[in-house]
Amino acid sequence: MSEAETPAQFFPEVLRLLGESFGWQFAALWRVDYDNLEMVNVATWTQPGKSFPTFEDITRRRHFQIGLGLPGRVWQERQAFWVEKLQLDDNFPRLPMAISEGLKSAVGFPVRVGKQVLGMAEMFRTEPSPRDEELVDFLKLVGGQIGLFLERIRADEDLTSAEAHYRLLVEKAIEPIVTIDEESNILFANREMEKLFGYSQGELTTSKLTVLIPERLRARHEAGLRRYVQTGVRGITWDGVVLPALHKDGTEFDVYIRFGEFMRGTRRLFSGYIRRAEGGTPK
Repeated sequence: MSEAETPAQFFPEVLRLLGESFGWQFAALWRVDYDNLEMVNVATWTQPGKSFPTFEDITRRRHFQIGLGLPGRVWQERQAFWVEKLQLDDNFPRLPMAISEGLKSAVGFPVRVGKQVLGMAEMFRTEPSPRDEELVDFLKLVGGQIGLFLERIRADEDLTSAEAHYRLLVEKAIEPIVTIDEESNILFANREMEKLFGYSQGELTTSKLTVLIPERLRARHEAGLRRYVQTGVRGITWDGVVLPALHKDGTEFDVYIRFGEFMRGTRRLFSGYIRRAEGGTPK
């Protein structure tokens, strides 16, 4: 978990480690889709030298509602299930494919954070297997660790979704909007910024905010931003101030700007809402 940066790196590797460590030939990881109230598969693993193509295909494509099949039972009961003989299980919709390809026993355990089930993992063997209580206890701990990773992914997805929503809103805004980081690098500029300053979005997002500031004031801007980051002391009001600005063609004009601060992860960012000003007041 400490080395993996993406689910694509983490999920197959954790299944491989579990399968190889405890002698299982096939494993799968499932995630709860709470929007559609179903379990969906996110990864599978097959022991090298083995092949379960039909069972793997149906596992990847099948969704399970709560209580249905091994994934649904683990979700509903929030506990591990050990199936010593698959052919005797009356709640296993994938049974014909499992039997046809030689899978005979299984264990499934919840992936959870606290009491909330985020998913489940299951492993299969090609021979009947009596329940191993020590392994079940260990898998409960593993499920908690995987749950922490899934929770981190979910938090990242929520952040990404919020950022996408923010970008949609500001892109459609009638005011020019710009976002910078602590070093004054422009991270985002909407289309209205293009109209006001004459630069394309690509030109802006590869520049510092100082490109929009008359040269005589650039050092003052950078010093003020640096001082705020270090001390929290503001040199000017953030609620609306008239400042000189510089068009791409070299023309100076006044702008009225309001800006605020927010965090993205551990990064401190600043967004400004800008209007052309006439006589020191917003146009």
